[in-house]
Amino acid sequence: MRFTANGPSIPDELLVARDAGDVILFCGAGVSQQEAGLPSFAGLGREVIRLLGAAKDSRARLLLEQALALAPMPGVGGLVATDRVFGLLEREFEVSDVRTAVSEAIRPPPDAGLGAHRALLDLATARGTTRLVTTNFDLLFESCDPTLLSSGPPNLPDPRSDRDFRGVVHLHGRVDEGYRTAQDDEFVASSADFGRAYLSLGWATRFIQALLSRFQILFVGYTADDPPVQYLLEGLNLRAGTRNRLYALQHGDERSAVALWEHPGVQAIPFDDFGGLWETLGAWAARARDGRRWHEATFARAASGPKGLLPHERGQVAHVLSTAEGVRRVVSAAKPLNAEWLLIADPSQRYARPGEASRPTTASHPSTPSMRSASMTIRRRRHRTRKASGANGRCLRTPSTSSDRTLSTASKVREARSFCSQGEHAVSVPTCRPGYRGSECGSDKWRTSPLPCGGQRTSRGCIRRCWKVSRTPCCTTEGAFPRPSCAVGAC
Repeated sequence: MRFTANGPSIPDELLVARDAGDVILFCGAGVSQQEAGLPSFAGLGREVIRLLGAAKDSRARLLLEQALALAPMPGVGGLVATDRVFGLLEREFEVSDVRTAVSEAIRPPPDAGLGAHRALLDLATARGTTRLVTTNFDLLFESCDPTLLSSGPPNLPDPRSDRDFRGVVHLHGRVDEGYRTAQDDEFVASSADFGRAYLSLGWATRFIQALLSRFQILFVGYTADDPPVQYLLEGLNLRAGTRNRLYALQHGDERSAVALWEHPGVQAIPFDDFGGLWETLGAWAARARDGRRWHEATFARAASGPKGLLPHERGQVAHVLSTAEGVRRVVSAAKPLNAEWLLIADPSQRYARPGEASRPTTASHPSTPSMRSASMTIRRRRHRTRKASGANGRCLRTPSTSSDRTLSTASKVREARSFCSQGEHAVSVPTCRPGYRGSECGSDKWRTSPLPCGGQRTSRGCIRRCWKVSRTPCCTTEGAFPRPSCAVGAC
């Protein structure tokens, strides 16, 4: 869903998860750059070199100059990691002097803007509790709300504890209140620091793993080649096929953004310009502060029907219709929505050609995630109606058991899913949806007959008959029922 015409499209599942308090914002240097004017990670390296007075032939200075001179490669990003610069500086100067220079370099000006930080704090607050993680050393989030709890290494909270995990967590350390040095004697800036935090000691990796086991993560203010992101993803070691629980806002077109974040389990959210991004985050924060007012404003715009709205405004209504909370608000609204919105929620109507009779369609018609979700909501509501009338011959849902999971082959799964359990009978119904299993027969080696009415037919339907799995590919040992995919007479 888009909050603005030129802003990024936020995935519906991320919006819903944030409302439920299941999303943690992970904030990088780009947040403090936006209005406060603090340097990026590369800019911080340049300023620290200046404050330390490094020689012109300093290896750290030469490496940084060459790194900044190289343009980022499309789909790859920067070619030299800036953490190497800080590693070289710690060889040329005392570590304490480097940390003092870092603290001085990130001192905000007296008139530093905090609008971006306030918006992200609103997004990070759900059900009265604020939880936010940042790799920035500055204390600008704390400046927005001095009552916020603040923590840093080595005393990191436990993400699995509601009582312990709250406030702002500075994963890589934080400056003291006077911006003189590291508050906890810990700044993760050099390659050695990152290796200790994510690899050898691994306390940062363990924190992120515990965080990811409970929450989804949204990266804000990073690029894919930032050292914190690179070490974090390497430490997590996510495998291909991992369900998306990491999202990243990335500047650029969709193709290059996806290529930059081409890592298992990470979904890039591209945006064209930073103005549109922060306008979107501001609108999202307003929705987080007062969801009721946002829904009322959306319904007011939608009252006259979809024709008078802009595309992103129609997408907002479609998002509302795709969520259980949104449907509840629509049903309880004082003024009902225009009936034309039902056509917007149905992809078969939305993408039908003018003059053609609409009928249920497959993936031949494209649809946005919002439209697919809205259509699924309508189908789920129809299915709940069928469940309520189970005594009248509809299908009743039965839970999946451990023995159901022993149907390992695709053919067995299809056989089991072709049955709906109704009372003590096993009835084959062509309209059964995936996820409905055959009735349990008392043993992991026994299953309901794969044939419709495999048992004795009565006036009430088909009596369940159990069959035992055989090593013979097309046969069973009880009653020799052939499987549907087997030739006649195979047993």
